[in-house]
Amino acid sequence: MNAIVCSEFAKLANISDRKAREALSKCYSGNLWRENRLAVSMVTGSKGQGGKQYLVEVSSLPTELQERFHELRKRNAVSAYSPPEGQAASKEHEWKVSMIRPILEHTKGSAGRANEFDRLSGQHVVDWQGRRKTLKKSTLQLWVRTFEDSGQLYLSLASKTRADKGKPRVIISRAWDSNVSLSDDKKLEILSKITKEIQTLVANGATLKQVRILGQKELKDLTLAHGFEAVANFNSPEMFKVPEKLIQQQSRFKAVHLHNSDRKASEDNNARITRFISNDDEPMKIVVVDVHHINVLIEREDSTTATPKLLAFYDIATGRVFWHLAFFNKRGSVRNIDQITATVDMLNNPSFGVPQYIYADNGSEYNFVDDLQDLLQLGVQLKVFSSAEERNRVIRATPYNAAAKHVEGWFKDFNQQLMQHIEGYIGDNRHAPKSPKIGKLPVFKGGFEAFVKIVEGLMQAYEHMPQDGQHLKGRSPAQVFKSWVQRGWQATIMDPTDAKYVFTREETRVLDRHTFKVAGRKWFCKKLLAYFDKKIIVHIPKYHGFSELLITDLDGNEIGIARTDTPFHVLDTRGAVESRDRKSTRNKHLVEMGKSVGKVDMVEKLIAYGESFDPVEPNEPDGVVRIQTHRSSGRALDPISPEMNEFINEDEEIDEIDAARRALASAGNS
Repeated sequence: MNAIVCSEFAKLANISDRKAREALSKCYSGNLWRENRLAVSMVTGSKGQGGKQYLVEVSSLPTELQERFHELRKRNAVSAYSPPEGQAASKEHEWKVSMIRPILEHTKGSAGRANEFDRLSGQHVVDWQGRRKTLKKSTLQLWVRTFEDSGQLYLSLASKTRADKGKPRVIISRAWDSNVSLSDDKKLEILSKITKEIQTLVANGATLKQVRILGQKELKDLTLAHGFEAVANFNSPEMFKVPEKLIQQQSRFKAVHLHNSDRKASEDNNARITRFISNDDEPMKIVVVDVHHINVLIEREDSTTATPKLLAFYDIATGRVFWHLAFFNKRGSVRNIDQITATVDMLNNPSFGVPQYIYADNGSEYNFVDDLQDLLQLGVQLKVFSSAEERNRVIRATPYNAAAKHVEGWFKDFNQQLMQHIEGYIGDNRHAPKSPKIGKLPVFKGGFEAFVKIVEGLMQAYEHMPQDGQHLKGRSPAQVFKSWVQRGWQATIMDPTDAKYVFTREETRVLDRHTFKVAGRKWFCKKLLAYFDKKIIVHIPKYHGFSELLITDLDGNEIGIARTDTPFHVLDTRGAVESRDRKSTRNKHLVEMGKSVGKVDMVEKLIAYGESFDPVEPNEPDGVVRIQTHRSSGRALDPISPEMNEFINEDEEIDEIDAARRALASAGNS
């Protein structure tokens, strides 16, 4: 955009800044200036009135002013508006300006500005990337100084982007990078080729020592082949040493060599089945979560009675309620797993989704809310209120707790106005329950599932009933929600698997034949048949039991969902089918991995390596050692191979030995 700010417009039109601002304000509202319709826009986060600045498009100015603009621009007397480059930089700029705007509203050196510096210093805020920061006075002073030094121009306060962002700081090794004077593109090409060479060596059975030696030679050859000229330290061992990390990263290709060279060992490492021998605003901005008894007695399976618990998420903006009912066949209270199940369902519901603020009780069943802090990146913030009364009763709203009033009031109306029509309603007072017959409590005998259906119908009726109060003003929750939908409101939802992931802890497990153990049980996922590294990360739920586990690699990339490895009876034919399927799937992945690296003759590779060196020529010997003694052909016997023994006459052999002894004795006497 080729635009100028208000002060530059005043300079071109030869009018005061005040008159220029008035003119642009009128044009911004659709009026004309000197019979010309100027294209005026407004930007926020700029130095000006209330942190706002008018901009006027140069092409919309009268011809004489456009000519004057270009003349002055050649002499650097005026400049065009220049916004920050890139969406991320723009967000950073806008956020930083919003932080210092209260300071900019006061003149430089004033007491008001000093007070604002002190007030903002030390505050905890969330930045444009969703990260929590603490504002420092020195940082605020730097931002203000940078902004004001820019004059009237729109200055980006965004951080400078590294010129080498996205590129590795070390390509192969520091010694190699610093001594090899090639372009980064060529270095990255060499990295790709040496990585492929290491994969090939590992997949073909090279030992770690062999990979180091052959990889070092290959790196040296590749460096020369890409145009590098030898220098004095070209033969330095450190210069072409292949980093251990680069080698270890390709260790998964060992599985290819094992599969090709020792099928039995590879099959022993296959995933096997287990056998056994026998048997305020917009919707979802503020949500209050709480749990209450429903004032209806329901008959259990054992003929005893109990009241169900309602887990409610009350949306303050619309008066809608996302709900979940819990009923226990034995004595018990709401657990973390009940709350988590309800929360996950809400996060995945397109009519509700992820809230911006959550108010929760301090009860132990709300321990899981601490883990929702991870959702701050989606704009969620947690606030906790304390209840002065017993949690599991219909809690009256307290005068000092505005957030709680909404849900407490709703619970009261829900119980008294809707639940009273259901058979088994006993009222709020447990000590004096309502009863149509003296001495006999009413009971709902239709069962819990039937009760849920009734509550579902009553809840739908509630949403369409006009509600009194300052907020809804006679409108129904459905009407309020519909008005927001028509204005384009959309929920931010979260995948159930991802939501459950929030409430887990990470633990590292070592794979054994593509399976792992958790809680004394063996777990398996078919996607592990394509995974040949040794370790994985298992995400284990913190608050409840589990039948499925999310597994990821060490970098956090999802592998799949693991389940308990099902045991099969020795006579169950399904076991054989499952075993063949696992074997076939694993073999296919190994073949594909092998195709990606090719095959080499390691014997030929090692021989070629040895032949690439010149033989070491020894020096002439400095002398010959001789033994001076009498010589006789009979002093020693020539060795005879075992095969020739059967052809030698025993008497002849004895005669030969005697002759040798006589010769030795004769030599000793002389």
